[in-house]
Amino acid sequence: MYIAMKTQYSALIPRFYVLVNRSGNEIHILPLFLREDSSEFYDCPSDFFHADRHSIFTRDFDSINVKLSTATIYYYGIYTKTYEPKVTMLSYSQADDCFYIDNGIQDGHIKAFEKELIKESLYLKHIAQ
Repeated sequence: MYIAMKTQYSALIPRFYVLVNRSGNEIHILPLFLREDSSEFYDCPSDFFHADRHSIFTRDFDSINVKLSTATIYYYGIYTKTYEPKVTMLSYSQADDCFYIDNGIQDGHIKAFEKELIKESLYLKHIAQ
């Protein structure tokens, strides 16, 4: 498991837990829900859907032995209107050089990530009341 950092205000800020399943060529990404501004990561980042921006997440694939052309990414987010947990499966399109939402069968969820997602979801529902 890795902690992924993202640059913000010229500093690297821990933003995601990342679990790599090399045998399945899968990446599982769970936002860190410890910061006040973590709500900006409830939705799957749009960077995945742009050829010139997905490298924010994919530039280290070679070093962790993940093949970009067949990679599957599971993004553990929250549907902001209802605060329901939402796992988005992304597949890579070589033709478009970006990821797209894959509505196929999702069978590779990480239970520990799902539990954290449910806890955050319940917390958000509680404070919204």
